[in-house]
Amino acid sequence: MARTFFGSTWGFAVSVQLLGDLSASLQKGHDHSNFWLPEEQTVFLKLIKLYQGTIIGILASHTHAEELKIIKDELNKNIAGVYFIAALSTSHGNEPSVKTFYFSKNNQQWLISNYETFHFTMNNSNMIFSKLYDYTNYYCDNLKNDDLSNCLINITPDKMKKYFSAGNPNYGGIMRSPDDIVLIAKEYKNNPVMPLYEKVFKSLFG
Repeated sequence: MARTFFGSTWGFAVSVQLLGDLSASLQKGHDHSNFWLPEEQTVFLKLIKLYQGTIIGILASHTHAEELKIIKDELNKNIAGVYFIAALSTSHGNEPSVKTFYFSKNNQQWLISNYETFHFTMNNSNMIFSKLYDYTNYYCDNLKNDDLSNCLINITPDKMKKYFSAGNPNYGGIMRSPDDIVLIAKEYKNNPVMPLYEKVFKSLFG
């Protein structure tokens, strides 16, 4: 499945397999080991920080969990949200799940304004497809909700746990490391992989 980066200056969503695979690797493995070498992850996060005016959201998958991550800078300022889709496969205890994302435009800039999560569940041998929750009603409270990033301050491990298994009532999911939801974009100079990632980002975002 291709993951997607959204460019606010382009006026449309562009699906980028390479960057999607990179963004999916930001999370820990199922045993909470890193998929990336620390130096490479640091460079990638630095580039997200550099292009934060263009990237309005990051979609990822692979963890089979209904979860989110927040990319912050070293001053604890939110840079971007990473929004995960739990997937149709149930191999890690989640119920089959899909998302619908909604967009709005404000002053010629595209924003991700909401998403709805839907899941499949069994009831007396019948397969039922229903809405699980939506982002703005669950995370935004009374905040201005035309942009998902406005509500990142409300995301906590405790709130996330409610839907972590995408609605499976028999498996609550295991969030072994709640601190994993925050990723810090740190400075890292003279990294040999930096030119490669810079080349990819510049070809996409200018």
